[in-house]
Order: sequence, then C-alpha cells, then structure tokens
Amino acid sequence: MNKFLQITGNTAFWLSWPVLYFYLRDSERTRVVIHCGDQVLVLKDWLGDGSWKLPGGGIGRGEDFAKSAAREVQEETGFFINTKQLRLLGPVDSRSHGFRCRLHCFVVTLAQPLAPTVSRREIVSVQWLPLADLLQKVRITNSTRIILERWHHGEF
Repeated sequence: MNKFLQITGNTAFWLSWPVLYFYLRDSERTRVVIHCGDQVLVLKDWLGDGSWKLPGGGIGRGEDFAKSAAREVQEETGFFINTKQLRLLGPVDSRSHGFRCRLHCFVVTLAQPLAPTVSRREIVSVQWLPLADLLQKVRITNSTRIILERWHHGEF
C-alpha cells in the first residue's frame, strides 16, 4: 500500500504541478529539525517526488511562525511540541521544481526518540534516520539538505 501511495502521489504531483505552482510560489512555510542525538526525524508526503523532508508546512493567515511549526509537526507526526521548545534557526530561501518559498526553520531537541503517528492524510512514511545518512546516502529534498547542512555546521 505504501508503494502504491508513493507512485500515485508522485504522478499526482507532476500532473498537478501547474496548479501547485500558482498556489505555492512565493509562499512562506515552516520546517522543523527534530533530533535526538544523531537521529533526525524525516517524512515523505504522499503528494511529492518521493524524497525525504523535514516536518513543516504552510503558515495560516496571521499565524505566528512558531505556532504554525508546532501545528504542522503535530498534524504530520502526532508529536505535541510546545512553542517554547522550538528554537528559531532562521529563514532559508528555497527553490525546488520551479517553486520559490521562504522557509522559517526551527529546531527541537528530544531526550529520547518518540514513536511518530503517521497521518495517512498527508504522509506516507515517518522515520528517524542518522544525520550522516541524510546528508550522504538518502534522497532528501534540496531545502532539507540546505537546512540540515547549515544547522549541522552552525551556520544559522
């Protein structure tokens, strides 16, 4: 079932790309690095190109960036993150598949890895993966690579 959703989502992504382009271009979104030790939580959307990415998403009209980030984390992973746990990293301007957006990035450090609850409405898979694998071996989105590299090297 998982593979079917990925193939369906990948096809739907490319077929709906023109509509998504007008909806998502020049938008502001959030991304959250959730880590425990050397493990980072990443996920795959069912509507996407099959790459792993950081949790996060759209910002509601008038919504605070941190509240948006915490809401998206809860929707996508089932984790309740208090906005006080979020540490602002900063903005990253991203361009992928013709979309330009500004990502407001946060980090959360957990004492132990929590078991995520997959929201099948949006998400195909959620996993804890080693940072080194994400940066060298695993297919991740370009924005995820930029955020993780800047965070890892203390460049925020």
